[in-house]
Amino acid sequence: MQRIWMTWFVAGSLGLAACGGRSATSAPPTVGNTGGTAGAAVAHLPWEAALTTGKRFELVVSGTGGGGESIAVTVASVEDHGDTRVYHLSWGEGSQAPTTITVHGDKVLIGDAKPEEMKEPSDQGDMTCYGADYSNPEGCDDVCDADLCLSPAGIVGLDGLYAPNYDMFRAP
Repeated sequence: MQRIWMTWFVAGSLGLAACGGRSATSAPPTVGNTGGTAGAAVAHLPWEAALTTGKRFELVVSGTGGGGESIAVTVASVEDHGDTRVYHLSWGEGSQAPTTITVHGDKVLIGDAKPEEMKEPSDQGDMTCYGADYSNPEGCDDVCDADLCLSPAGIVGLDGLYAPNYDMFRAP
């Protein structure tokens, strides 16, 4: 009886895989900000391949007056939950930079920002910046935005409320 069950299970799994279903060894589909239709497998975002556990990125103050100040970030871990991926970041003590990047479906959330706080992604040449608008209904007296910029090279920019002294940091 056990042998018949195993034969049926293996044949059923192979048939399911041949018909476009997932077999026990096939990888789950991935999603990104590419629109795609429900249930369709689409590729990860271009920058996700660079965000591997242990990868370190260094950013320096852009423009004048920065005095060569730099900030480093390391990808502490990556969680893959099918259509949701969470990248945990370590910026060092005292940083106000975001500690997570969450990709779910066609949405990217940075840090603890709520979906309604996220700005539209901004393409700037070879990088895409994701940011939050933390202004309140009465407006903002100073800096209200925060941005994290990514490219196929990884984390390449940080500015606004996320950055020390609200400076603009970019990959050298």
